[in-house]
Amino acid sequence: MKIFLIMLLAFVMTTVSFGADYNALGFNKYKKGKYQAAKKLFLKSTVKKPKNLYGWYNMARITFILEGKKEIENSCDIATNYEFTALYYLTKATEIDQKRVLELLKRDEPKFNKFKEKDAYKKWMKSLDTKKDAKFFSSNEWMPYKNAFPAKTYAFDKSGKFMEVELVDGEDKKKSIGTWKLKNKKMTIKFDAGKSEVYTIKKSKSYFSQGKKYYTIFKLSSNLSTSKIPTLLLGPQYGDCGEYNF
Repeated sequence: MKIFLIMLLAFVMTTVSFGADYNALGFNKYKKGKYQAAKKLFLKSTVKKPKNLYGWYNMARITFILEGKKEIENSCDIATNYEFTALYYLTKATEIDQKRVLELLKRDEPKFNKFKEKDAYKKWMKSLDTKKDAKFFSSNEWMPYKNAFPAKTYAFDKSGKFMEVELVDGEDKKKSIGTWKLKNKKMTIKFDAGKSEVYTIKKSKSYFSQGKKYYTIFKLSSNLSTSKIPTLLLGPQYGDCGEYNF
């Protein structure tokens, strides 16, 4: 009888463990200000129920709450930069239900609002655009995927001109180098000095932390090996952090 009771107790504890809603348990700790305990439970939720977007979303929030007040000693060390870690968790959540995550991000969250003011977050939000229409191109700044010197960015002017932007003496100097046209989600650039080239835009992942984490970006690239412009990036980046504009 004693052995039976022990086995029954073990079964009940196992059942409770497997059925536990770690995200809900974490949120209870979160509301009480017990953030370290909440983080452990949210993280467990992402492992036990990886399809539950709220576990990932809450990991993004708790990462910022715990790390956001600390000064980032080296922004180029992306693996230890909490901004990119939070973006990884948000990216995982959007892969489950992007529409719902965008709804959550519109809410007024005093403890998370400061993160939404970060440059990396704002650029990441642009990488979630699903329209990819003319306004999408003309309203965004496009960076080279690989760093170059002198530093240049590119702009799709509303007038139809394709602009090269170079920083000279602290000011942006724009120069038209061609015209652009968007058709069937393909970008055609007619260069003033040369022929037309067709560019494809693809949603991609920018990996960090030895390939264990990532966030979303858009890449605009040509199929030609001798393209007039480099592959362009729309999304979070730190332009002075090595070869790539992460």
